[in-house]
Amino acid sequence: ALDRADRPVVLYAFGDLAALAWPSLSVLASAPLAAEPFERAQDVARAVLARGRGLVVGAAHGVDLALQKLSLAASVPAVGVVGAGLARLERSMRPGATALTKAGGLLVSPFPMAHGPFEHDDRERALVQAAIGRAVLAVAPPPGSPEDRAVAWASDAGRTVGLLPPAPPDATWPASALPVDDPHAVAEWVA
Repeated sequence: ALDRADRPVVLYAFGDLAALAWPSLSVLASAPLAAEPFERAQDVARAVLARGRGLVVGAAHGVDLALQKLSLAASVPAVGVVGAGLARLERSMRPGATALTKAGGLLVSPFPMAHGPFEHDDRERALVQAAIGRAVLAVAPPPGSPEDRAVAWASDAGRTVGLLPPAPPDATWPASALPVDDPHAVAEWVA
């Protein structure tokens, strides 16, 4: 679904490719998060997982790891998008990644196996993450961040986009983005 200039030539994957077809919510967040958006993102994830929908998350510490653990506990496949080549996954993230794939999930990367990690690659990672899910939840994306840009892409592409917390009055977030007041309603976005 990405524009040709943003589309990876190859999507490298490890795990069960069926996880790509699972109805899922892409959760775009970057550490560190304040306590309230962190907790609210987990509430939304629990509601989505309780309805048998999956999550597409990053493969980093913080909210990504917390959401991966929730997916494992719910026995719902998750997709973890790595911001580097799969062989460059951070050592401390490998046990969680192994558990994710053993539980039917999938690790993906738009980068060759030994690439990175490089900070400038976060934009591509966030775009791929947004493109995989049927809907997108943006958790406090800083203006101009890779997550913010991926939210703009998702909105322009006609994806349902929700924001946690709701956009402040001076934000440049898409006007079509929905504030997330009821975590259970989000599960319907990925039906």
